[in-house]
Amino acid sequence: MADDDGLLLNFSTDSLTPSSAHLKVRDVAANIKGGWKKKRAVAKKLVHKARRTLDGPKEPVNKTAREAESTSRDGIGAKRKAAPTRGSDRPAKIQKADTDPSPPNGKPRPSSTPGKQIVSSIFTSNPSIPTPQPSTTLPTPPEPANEQIFDATTFAGLGLNPLLCTHITTKLVFKAPTAIQRAALPSLLHHAERDHVLQAQTGSGKTLAFCLPILHRLLAAEEEYKAHGRSAALERSVGTLAIVLAPTRELAKQIESVLESLLRYSGHAANPSADGEENMNHKSEQDTNSSDSHHRHWVVAGHTMGGEKKKSEKARLRKGITILVSTPGRLLDHLKTTKSFETGNLRWLVLDEADRLLELGFEETLKDILKLLNERREAAHKSRSRLLVKAWPRTRQTILCSATIEGGVQKLAEETLNDPEFIKAESKDRKSKQNREESGTASQQTDQSASRNKDDKVIVPTQLKQKYVLVPAKLRLVALLGALKHLIKSAKPCKIMVFLSCTDSVDFHYHLFANGHKAPAKDEPEEDDEEEEETQNGVDEHDEDGQRGKSTGKQRKEDPALLPPDNSLLQSGTETPLLPSSLLFKLHGSLPQSARTAAYNAFVRTQKPAILLCTDVAARGLDMPDVTAIIQYDPPADVKDYVHRIGRTARLGRDGEALVFLLPSEVEYVSLLRGQGFRVEEVGIDTYLNNLITDPHKKPQKSRKAYEQPASNIHMTLERFVISNNPTLSLAQQAYTSHVRAYATHVASERHIFHVKKLHLGHVAKSFALREAPGGLIVEKERKDKMEKERREEEKRKNKPGSSMYKRGSAAIVSSVSEFGDGGASALSGGTKRKKARG
Repeated sequence: MADDDGLLLNFSTDSLTPSSAHLKVRDVAANIKGGWKKKRAVAKKLVHKARRTLDGPKEPVNKTAREAESTSRDGIGAKRKAAPTRGSDRPAKIQKADTDPSPPNGKPRPSSTPGKQIVSSIFTSNPSIPTPQPSTTLPTPPEPANEQIFDATTFAGLGLNPLLCTHITTKLVFKAPTAIQRAALPSLLHHAERDHVLQAQTGSGKTLAFCLPILHRLLAAEEEYKAHGRSAALERSVGTLAIVLAPTRELAKQIESVLESLLRYSGHAANPSADGEENMNHKSEQDTNSSDSHHRHWVVAGHTMGGEKKKSEKARLRKGITILVSTPGRLLDHLKTTKSFETGNLRWLVLDEADRLLELGFEETLKDILKLLNERREAAHKSRSRLLVKAWPRTRQTILCSATIEGGVQKLAEETLNDPEFIKAESKDRKSKQNREESGTASQQTDQSASRNKDDKVIVPTQLKQKYVLVPAKLRLVALLGALKHLIKSAKPCKIMVFLSCTDSVDFHYHLFANGHKAPAKDEPEEDDEEEEETQNGVDEHDEDGQRGKSTGKQRKEDPALLPPDNSLLQSGTETPLLPSSLLFKLHGSLPQSARTAAYNAFVRTQKPAILLCTDVAARGLDMPDVTAIIQYDPPADVKDYVHRIGRTARLGRDGEALVFLLPSEVEYVSLLRGQGFRVEEVGIDTYLNNLITDPHKKPQKSRKAYEQPASNIHMTLERFVISNNPTLSLAQQAYTSHVRAYATHVASERHIFHVKKLHLGHVAKSFALREAPGGLIVEKERKDKMEKERREEEKRKNKPGSSMYKRGSAAIVSSVSEFGDGGASALSGGTKRKKARG
């Protein structure tokens, strides 16, 4: 036991082969110097090295040329070289290989030669795509609800003002109200004192459902004041009468545009003549009639939102905005700071997309807004400045709108609404079914409650086709390009929205698709040995992020055409050869407001095929006409957001398609969607990759599919573009890091499906056109943040008030201990110094 110390070498040697079993532990330990930790580590390394050297390679060396070489799939047509045996000299340059550069655990494998990168194929080492599970294991989704968007009832039949009815049917070309408008307008028009909760599928016309009753009552107030000869009292100076809160700036802009289109009515349009000639004769008389032209002049719509100039908003509020559309933060700011913001006569408050307002953390902001509005209403009552109009609510009517009603929204409704009336859009078929159930027996009533619970699920229009595709991580980039090309060919006009998980990913993919075709024709030539030695001596081979990459002794000149665009530039649509005959846009919350508005307007107004790369900032409430397809490149962090994303298409009876990308490890998400009532169908990845084939007559190589070579060529081009300049490479690394972090933000109920440990980080990096996974970025950033925090705390301790006094006090105590000390009195008081006598 004394000769063979088990504590020194605490590892098993049973796995050693007979050729290396003669090695004794005590012999290895006797020749090692240092402490026991060093001896243990060095001895373990020596024994395993001896085992590998004596055993030799596992595979036979005398392989035939056919077995040693195989066709490469990296897009350059090279042959893979047989791996050199251990002990043989390594080649001077790393061969471009098809092998995967990352180990199965997802951690990046360090490059064997500093500064070099291994190019891997996107068609190797991919996980097998599971076949669709049988219906016995997956829940069978119900048949899509035959939800009617339009009903036969007219706007006039609902009791709406004739002036608005004529304007809607003639100028806005709405022939019939939608289901939610048919359900909500009668109650909102006849019950002014009750609060309301509106729920309907996205794209069903909720905006008009709450805007039309407000305008109806404003017109009724005009008639009331005109009958009493007090029409001059209705001016812009009365202040804001209605406020609409929206969670995003784009949605606020959209609501304001709807209001402006409604306010373009004319007085003579209420009584159009059947005879065209007679109408022309009376047109001039109607135009000169003051009673018909007094509309609109005091009803003004406006907005306040972050990103706009606050000084300009204050000037508009000072003049008076009758119907104000705002985001919560900016509204609270004006309520606290803008004295000219008059809300004493406020009669309507609309919370649009209420669930989104709560998700974005506006709950406390909403409470503060309601508190301030109540205080101003009481102050107006005391000062008797509040108008008395019979057509308006006496206090304030609150309308809450959302496509989904969750627990947080219900709690908000209970706390803020007064005796609310819940309104949900229902078709005639559903009403008749409900009436039949209500007339049944007790057993039938039990069935009725079950059917109502079933009806509470999210309703998706029948014309919306929902699909999913299982894509390995390495093929995600080329599969996205193939899907975009497939949709552009199949739909005219074509507008596609692509949802990504984070802003960095949007910026990277926009830059990659817009400029990726500008990549160099081939990789830069390798440096010779002398230049490499000079580089290693002069420059650290690791950059700031810990990413190993090419380093040169001289600074490389960047091509301006390859650099990422500035986010402040206004977008008018970018054309790219990667997606021919289409325009590319991007939209996310980190863009300046001017850039966001320009991108939104250009995407909506363009007549060409358009692609919008965006985050969830565009997932709520935006009405973008002619959006034919939705691609969820990154699944939403919560399945509840799925319905809002797909709701951007198939609006108002139009056809639409929704496609979600899933990794093979995320196939369980399909069961989750079907359990929520979504009817999704699988599409093979070949359907989209076949769109990358440029020459259909060219025969593929043996045992390869026709799309593999063109897909590999495209991916290699994008990889060369990413490494062509440092800013683009940094953008790709940042997008990869942000994507992995966003992947970890899925809700707890879905985390067993979307878990970071299931990701192969090397393959995920490949989907960002990176040849190596920048795994050190996250660790390095955390290390830098920790060091920066420690540095700030140290400076805080040094700069603590009175710290120098404490030091002087402690020095005085130490000096007073001396037998001949003065207690430090001279040090504390400054003391006196004797002048040296002059010689």
